[in-house]
Amino acid sequence: MFYSAERENKIRSLNEKSPAAILEAINNPPGTKRRNLAAVEEGESKNQQNESKSEYMIKIEVMEMLKISPTTVYNYTKKGLLKQYKIERKNYYKREEVMKLLEGNKR
Repeated sequence: MFYSAERENKIRSLNEKSPAAILEAINNPPGTKRRNLAAVEEGESKNQQNESKSEYMIKIEVMEMLKISPTTVYNYTKKGLLKQYKIERKNYYKREEVMKLLEGNKR
């Protein structure tokens, strides 16, 4: 097979490297840009934390605000009184909807 000179040099250098370094070279072939995933994830998580604090609540926050048990939160969700939103495999509830439910129960 014919490879570019850069790739041939990379293949030759792999003979002297550890298995971890070889896997790194396979996953990041020459000519591709490697993204700093930790920095990207950190930036995204900060944005999501800001949004989630202002707009969304986790189950325990709902329980504390409404003074109800986890089973009751589940039942409210099942009956449609609360709507559950999945964000990155986690369940959230909109603060606005929880406040409406709280105000509705006070009347």
